[in-house]
Amino acid sequence: MKVINAESGEEWSAGGKVHMNSSGIIATGGTIGGFTINNHTFTGTNGNNTLTLDPTGGISLSINNSDSFKLNMDGSGLLAGGNINWDNTGAITMQNATITGAINATSGHFTGEFLLGDFSDSRITA
Repeated sequence: MKVINAESGEEWSAGGKVHMNSSGIIATGGTIGGFTINNHTFTGTNGNNTLTLDPTGGISLSINNSDSFKLNMDGSGLLAGGNINWDNTGAITMQNATITGAINATSGHFTGEFLLGDFSDSRITA
């Protein structure tokens, strides 16, 4: 049922998931352009790909049913299918990373084997 105020032109729905008035539209369910709305999330799915906006869980993009990007509400997240991830303290983990340029650190440690530049066959194993 729809009610229209003859004086203001405001519209209200009764018993539905969408309510409209002079302040705007409130939707608690349904779809918009292929995106699904429920009480707390806005989700778009195309085949095996999903984009979700969730004010209690964060933002995520899943490609081929695998997390490609995720930003959690606590500040942690991931990129590149989890090959780059960070926690809410700022600790970053990268899988198979090639880093060019200088690395400046005031603390920490290196593990594994690494090369010293401009020295032929110079390797240090930690």
